[in-house]
Amino acid sequence: MWINNSIKSSYSIERSRFDRLEDTYEQLLTRLSSLSAVRADLPTPLDRACLYFLRGTVHRARSLFDGLATTLKAKNALPGFLLVRAHFETTGAVAYFLRELTKFKNNEYDNQQLYHSVRAMTLGMREISKAFPAPERVPRIPSVLTYIDEVDKFIKRNSSTKMPLFRTDYEFLSEFCHPNAFAFILSGRGDSLRKGRSGPSNTLTPKDLHTLLVFQFHTSYHFIVLYDQVWELIKERFTSS
Repeated sequence: MWINNSIKSSYSIERSRFDRLEDTYEQLLTRLSSLSAVRADLPTPLDRACLYFLRGTVHRARSLFDGLATTLKAKNALPGFLLVRAHFETTGAVAYFLRELTKFKNNEYDNQQLYHSVRAMTLGMREISKAFPAPERVPRIPSVLTYIDEVDKFIKRNSSTKMPLFRTDYEFLSEFCHPNAFAFILSGRGDSLRKGRSGPSNTLTPKDLHTLLVFQFHTSYHFIVLYDQVWELIKERFTSS
């Protein structure tokens, strides 16, 4: 169970959205269980790298899901926005992985190119700054916005949607994660900022809850869809190794 019934009862108006997320969470656990059954001693570095990356993203998605449940129980809005935003990025990573696997399937990549790409996604990092460059041995990875945009490309290929909905939602969530107007609204409700009082940390309005549940379903639904397509591309390698 993702979230207990007492929390659902506290927000009964959102019961149907809680139920949808509960179902999505159970789907995630099912995939995690199946993935855990794949033996880790696969024969090639490429197979092992793919398995390691895929397990890592599924575990991360579950942890973020669990974190959101804890946040809702505490009625603390700000961590909720941070967690859902992080889940968007995790979904983006799976979309980018699917892109790389598709290139491999279409013979645009050889084994070595795909291995280096997956290794970069798993062990890489962005350049911190020109003053503090990343070590030469550390592979570079694309920006997180590149990951996010891959989800929109996937959505456009599989629907009539032309708008970058995933990127739009991600940027909306980001506004709550920066020290600006939206963030101050979360940390200081009502007149508390103008009057010099710090806002309560355990404030979760019905509007906050609605936003978090809708956006969490958006990212977790696409995570499952993308994961399934990734798994279709690589399971034959895993099961035949």
